[in-house]
Amino acid sequence: MSENVNQNLTQNNQNEAILNKEPTLPDMLIIFMIAAIIVTLFTYLFKVESIPGIFKIGIVIITLYMISLSIAKMFNSHSSFGIVMVRSKKYNAIIEEIAKKFKYTFMFFADISIVMAFGVFSYFLIKENKKIIIPVGLILTLLVNFFVIPFIFPLTTQLISAREISEYQQQAQTQRPNLTASLILFGLSVLFGYVTSSFILLALQSLLIIDLFIKALNNQISADKITPGAVPVIPGVTIPLIEGIIALAIILVVHESAHGIIARIHEIEIKSTGLVFFGPIPIGAFVDADEQTLFKKDSVTVSRVVASGPVSNLLLSLIVLMILISFNILAFFIVSSIPELKNDLIFKTPYEFIFKTLGLLVLLNFMIGFINMIPVPFFDGSHLVNHTIPNEFVRKVIVYSSLAMFVLAVIPILFRI
Repeated sequence: MSENVNQNLTQNNQNEAILNKEPTLPDMLIIFMIAAIIVTLFTYLFKVESIPGIFKIGIVIITLYMISLSIAKMFNSHSSFGIVMVRSKKYNAIIEEIAKKFKYTFMFFADISIVMAFGVFSYFLIKENKKIIIPVGLILTLLVNFFVIPFIFPLTTQLISAREISEYQQQAQTQRPNLTASLILFGLSVLFGYVTSSFILLALQSLLIIDLFIKALNNQISADKITPGAVPVIPGVTIPLIEGIIALAIILVVHESAHGIIARIHEIEIKSTGLVFFGPIPIGAFVDADEQTLFKKDSVTVSRVVASGPVSNLLLSLIVLMILISFNILAFFIVSSIPELKNDLIFKTPYEFIFKTLGLLVLLNFMIGFINMIPVPFFDGSHLVNHTIPNEFVRKVIVYSSLAMFVLAVIPILFRI
């Protein structure tokens, strides 16, 4: 009997090896070079006003889809609607080693992640060391909100090139900020966690867009004047190319590694790790944990594994912000001591590169961590809601209303192409 089982396992491993070719460095360099060329061409395409927006979208989708088929063939993988997952097992051993060496440190981090996701509601999930973990989690949430959030808008206006950002900037100059609403959201995220505050912020954004759509229907404004609730983050288009790729790579590795390490601590198998491509453009990373095993675990285990990803990004945004501030202080003292360096390219070029990379790490870490907390299907927030709220009807209302509001927030982008 055991011989048959071993033979089946060996056969399965051989089939998996045949199905997925291990990616090599030259393979990935070729893909990233193609991505740089494609992004450049698309940038010029969208500047051509004589081509209708619907044709531009069609050209982009067809081009990316055809390249996806080529990438899937290259790695003996599968393409689904142009999405290709390039898998590797090289990183599995590193995740395993970290999970063994730093088990208790990451378990403490995982429990803090639950607190930052659910706030005081985490009292009903965390079973041990509540008197330490809950205050620490609430304090870290307070620190992220107090230090990182004030820098988000200035960094956005400096580092993201998009029409929407200019509009936000103009609105900020002409309208007084609603301090009451800001303080309420600030307090909600500290007390009730980022899942609750992200849901409420999305709801408020949706109400604003609905109001603008009503005005557009009444011919009070044109549809292309409706500011979307989201801006696409594309290296070389809306953010700097090299700095953007570096920042996104670090963010994705940190996010998925956190999921993987906590999963291994709870003895959940990691099948593979890898990158997700749409055409030659990397749009995500993944740690392929055995979800059937994960979602059979208790709500605390699921919450630890799921919340650790976005919370790792939120905490990293705080850490990098401290580095960015220190870097700027150091640069200030250097320029004060040697004023001629201010316009010296030998000093200015590396300074701008480091500033943009660190700034994008702060900005995108916070944005990706916060957005992932929204309970939209396939986001981490939806898994947190689905495995902690006992009432099925309430779960569905939260998840599907979040999906509807999220779609509503991005629809205005279509009127601007």
